[in-house]
Amino acid sequence: MSACPACDHEVIDPSQRFCSQCGHDLGRKHATDELDGLVGKVVDGRYKVLGRIGAGGMGLVYRVEHVRMGKVAAMKVLRRDLADDAQAAKRFVREVEVVSKLEHPNIVQTFDFGEWRGLLYLVMELVRGEDLAAIVRRDGPLPLSRALPLFAQVCEALEEAHLAGIVHRDLKPDNIVVFRRREGEHVKVLDFGLAKLRERPELGEVTGAGSLVGTPYYMAPEQVRGEPVDERTDVYALGATVYRVMTGQPAFPGDSPVAILSRHLTDPVVPPSERREGLPLELDHLVLKAMAKDPANRFASARALREGIQDILARRLANPEESQPLPSWIEKPQTGGDTGASDSALTAVEVPGARDDSDLASRLRREDVDAFESRLMWRRRVLRLAVPLFLVAAGWGGVRLLQRPERAGPTETEPNDSAATANLLPNGTPVFGHLREPHEDGIPDFDYFRVPSGRTPRTVLAAVSGLPDLNVVLELYDVTGALLLRADGGGVGRGEVLGPVSAGSGEVFVRVRPLWLEGNAAPLQASSAPYALTVTWGRPDRARELEPNETEAQASSLHAGLALMGHLSHSGDVDVFSFEAAPGGAFAVSLEAGGALELVLEGAVLKRKVAAAPQVVGEPFTVPETGRVSLQIREAGRKKNATADRTQPYTITVTPVP
Repeated sequence: MSACPACDHEVIDPSQRFCSQCGHDLGRKHATDELDGLVGKVVDGRYKVLGRIGAGGMGLVYRVEHVRMGKVAAMKVLRRDLADDAQAAKRFVREVEVVSKLEHPNIVQTFDFGEWRGLLYLVMELVRGEDLAAIVRRDGPLPLSRALPLFAQVCEALEEAHLAGIVHRDLKPDNIVVFRRREGEHVKVLDFGLAKLRERPELGEVTGAGSLVGTPYYMAPEQVRGEPVDERTDVYALGATVYRVMTGQPAFPGDSPVAILSRHLTDPVVPPSERREGLPLELDHLVLKAMAKDPANRFASARALREGIQDILARRLANPEESQPLPSWIEKPQTGGDTGASDSALTAVEVPGARDDSDLASRLRREDVDAFESRLMWRRRVLRLAVPLFLVAAGWGGVRLLQRPERAGPTETEPNDSAATANLLPNGTPVFGHLREPHEDGIPDFDYFRVPSGRTPRTVLAAVSGLPDLNVVLELYDVTGALLLRADGGGVGRGEVLGPVSAGSGEVFVRVRPLWLEGNAAPLQASSAPYALTVTWGRPDRARELEPNETEAQASSLHAGLALMGHLSHSGDVDVFSFEAAPGGAFAVSLEAGGALELVLEGAVLKRKVAAAPQVVGEPFTVPETGRVSLQIREAGRKKNATADRTQPYTITVTPVP
């Protein structure tokens, strides 16, 4: 008995030309064959390939070990022809970037991807369990009490993905992994969004359709017709999966993918209870509704399907033998169809063990990767600085004369769209730059600049001029990539002021970008004008607030008689200040606002809220027994003030009252 090279499905009849599971031509060499030589190699300098786990129409799946952390993960390597296809490669990056942001206990996490020697790969969580297809092959149809809780978990995974705008497109038993935890069986769903990457699938060579993506046994009619898909397409596929798991048979058997697909379009679904005795009428209605040929007649969402599943569970577990009225979600059943199985999905599952949480520490997680990459960036920068110093100490001072020193210039130098290519900044001198056309993937132009490390802790103050056609955002990051502060309150045509921020003695990075929410459309064109960025760093200035200071724990210190200058960096920003003096002392606090910004001064010691717009106001107070006074400044009103110029500072002063 052999196996299909595309999907590992068992081929019982040696004379069979096409795989009954995925439609692959069994007489033709598969595009994944060349990937088998990766075992033992180190991919991209990070992942040692330990062995092959599984296969799919898009490539192979390996068990890998991170060479620096010693933790294991699953790696999918795409077929060479997909990697060579520029459009497929772009879709790969775009889809994986979206999918990698999914974080749900029922979704397998993806936390790294890249290109190595012409091969595209992605690294994901290694799940030690068994997929539903294998369980049904071994055990036969599952009992209702075991299967329905699993399907409810699948629905929860779909709900999370659909909220993010992701349709799975290839949901089937092979993509649902079951493993055990202390509280019982748990589900993880594989391959979200990846089926979309394959624009020219092998299934198309069999069916004559060049854009089909899915698995024939589970493919919705709109997929068969090449029409747009939405979350109801996944509802259909899950209905077909429920059918297969509960009856042990596909809803629409067939001798070829073409025959199966045509039955999805034309044939009514035989109720599951007619294929397996003992299944309740409610399950028939649930499956028929989920598999309605018209998406409008299906459950409207994965949540609605989950509620139907949970309703059946509650009824059957409470009174398994008692006849009960049908639940309210049951309507006149609409018939639909079911399909076979495509080869688009890859399996990221190891041979199951008794438990899944016995060796969690040995498996790679997203937080492991994030922490490692942050440390790695730091080490690279330390080495870049340390090597010349080492050579000088060793008597190789002349070597430095041969190196081209990094200089801070008056204009930005492209590319500078990441911390690794950040331009060195001059201290206190303007640098002029342009926000250029968005990249091909729709991501807008980001400009990174670097503040060099110093010997002592310092503060960083940054200001950028406005652009007539873009809303500019100014951000400050530390060397690990953590956001220290963001200024985005100015609006189109206005500049931004950020800080001063306590930045320690290490490197920090300033990023200039247009206002853009990840996942939304980028600006359609480059800015017509340059911006001017001025960054100043040095010892803390007692006459300026120190950001961040949005809580009492972060409060900036006020000193009697010394005016302190500050900025509200964005709409909704709150600046907190503290003042210490002998209990019972009498003082007055004054606030002067700038830039037509209406401010409110609040504090427990004040008799009322004090407004400044922009005149100077004074309010007396008495220092309480604690000897500490807390004051805060915020913008008046809850709505954003479009006319406010937040680059203009306010001034707060505390003075003694005789």
